[in-house]
Amino acid sequence: MAGLDLDGDGEPDDFLAADYSDRHPASFRTPLSLAAGTTFKLRKLRLYASAEWFARIRPYTVVDSEDFEAQTGGETLSTDVSHELAPVVNTGFGLEYAHSLRFKSYISYSTDRSARRPGTETNLSLTDWDIHHLIAGAEVTVKNSALTFGLGYSFGNREVGPRPGVLDRQGLEDLWDPFSALKFRYSSFKLIVGIAF
Repeated sequence: MAGLDLDGDGEPDDFLAADYSDRHPASFRTPLSLAAGTTFKLRKLRLYASAEWFARIRPYTVVDSEDFEAQTGGETLSTDVSHELAPVVNTGFGLEYAHSLRFKSYISYSTDRSARRPGTETNLSLTDWDIHHLIAGAEVTVKNSALTFGLGYSFGNREVGPRPGVLDRQGLEDLWDPFSALKFRYSSFKLIVGIAF
């Protein structure tokens, strides 16, 4: 960081902190999870439902690195990589309709909720928005082959709450803050094509 006056004394407060190391072992944990699903058939209509629960993972260190001293100021800093997950439940629902023996149509909705714990100080989970998935498609049977095609759309968004604590804004209150009304939006389109013999 260079050229910023953080204490309001009219002088730039330059700051440099850099550390380089490699070959640190990493330990990554996955949560206990349970899943269940069911299907109901009503004449030509099938209804699908599923749910999956992921347990909490308490804070732990993924990569444990040596502390180092900043090149300016002499402050001792850490580059440890840490992680933590909150419990989360994801669900999915689908409909299948058999128009004939050779043609079926589908529609589904599922969730991909974030397991990032609110207020966590861990640094491995970068995003915390929930994503919703919508998919529609059809299946055509020709002789002994089945052709599946469809379209999918995924979306999610969130408004950023507190400004990321990258630097102390003391003395910078009158400057433009890019995080004051920041909003993230996520969207993704999918084209689905499949064939089974």
